[in-house]
Amino acid sequence: MLAVLTGDFIGSGDWSPGDLDRAHHALAAQADRVADWSGGSTAYTRNRGDGWQMVLHRPEMDLRAALAMRAVLRVEGKTFATRIAIARGEGEVPGRDLNRAHGPAFTKAGHALDAMEDEITMVHTSGGILGAATLFADALSFGWTPAQARALAPMLAPDPPTHAEVAKALGISRSAVSQALAAADYDHIARALDAYEADG
Repeated sequence: MLAVLTGDFIGSGDWSPGDLDRAHHALAAQADRVADWSGGSTAYTRNRGDGWQMVLHRPEMDLRAALAMRAVLRVEGKTFATRIAIARGEGEVPGRDLNRAHGPAFTKAGHALDAMEDEITMVHTSGGILGAATLFADALSFGWTPAQARALAPMLAPDPPTHAEVAKALGISRSAVSQALAAADYDHIARALDAYEADG
């Protein structure tokens, strides 16, 4: 079993080609970081211009990965946002090319993205508790500011760095990192993700 994240950019019709490239570059780089803690290549793939897709070999980490992708994109600016549909199930990825991938997980994720309601920007096709947690995460994360997202992006890893390490990497003060994380409710997010993953 694997998890599939399928997304597209919100309002990208007003973006320049450079904006699209920046967005995809940010997500691809974050996908590589997600691969370090999710058990293998995410095979991040750009599709349909403003669409993207990635796969996780540890399905229980799907919501953490979705939030990590949303955070790193918001770092690019307050107008940079993505819809994300999450699905779990069987699937095959020939040659690590998601444009050639097939299987129930990919089909469910694609259909869920196409059917997403305007006011919802993140869904989990499993429904139930997973679906509910994803909707809460959607509501909380969509309002992140670029400053909050910049501090959050590295902290969403399952084994996060210290505030001091994040501050050094970003070239800002430790207090600025702590303030941004507090404003983004990071402590609640971290505890919720740990519980979500422990429940499988």
